[in-house]
Amino acid sequence: MYVGGPCALIWSGVNLIERLFPGWIYKDPQGPLWEFNRRTGLVTVFRSPKKQRDAGEIEWQSPFSEFDGYVHSGPTHQGLPLYYGVMVHRFKEQALRLTDFQAASANDEDHKALWNFWLQYMDSTAPLPDIPLFELHRNMDPVTAEHDRRTGRNPRYWPDMDEGTCKQKTDEMYKKCLKAFG
Repeated sequence: MYVGGPCALIWSGVNLIERLFPGWIYKDPQGPLWEFNRRTGLVTVFRSPKKQRDAGEIEWQSPFSEFDGYVHSGPTHQGLPLYYGVMVHRFKEQALRLTDFQAASANDEDHKALWNFWLQYMDSTAPLPDIPLFELHRNMDPVTAEHDRRTGRNPRYWPDMDEGTCKQKTDEMYKKCLKAFG
């Protein structure tokens, strides 16, 4: 009673505030942070959405082909290596940390796989990466739609797949990424 009572009281108060004043807790985003445009081949970084007057204005824009992917490392509080991905422009002092897409981790292979994903996604001459995220959008991309028609790919390839096959396919993709960048 001495522990549960105050906890229930605090939970009730926060729940009441959340229901009566949701705007205090949940804020609408002020604008995008970045954009990877497959059609134009451009990477766009927007001004900080934390500053409302600047939100949505373009800070810089460069072709994706001028970027190189790197895996940087830094120490954790215990001194162990912590890896994170970065896109660095070859000719200008522009860089984009990829921690918004994938958190820093103790495994550098995941960041190499993410860079491989961006390489495949931004190559407009090749089909979209064959992942569940793009299943609904594959028919909207002309190159991907033509590839799927030519190869006879099932439009419900990922949704109709059982769990075991899905795990096998994702493991194969992961190993393919490691082989390319290992």
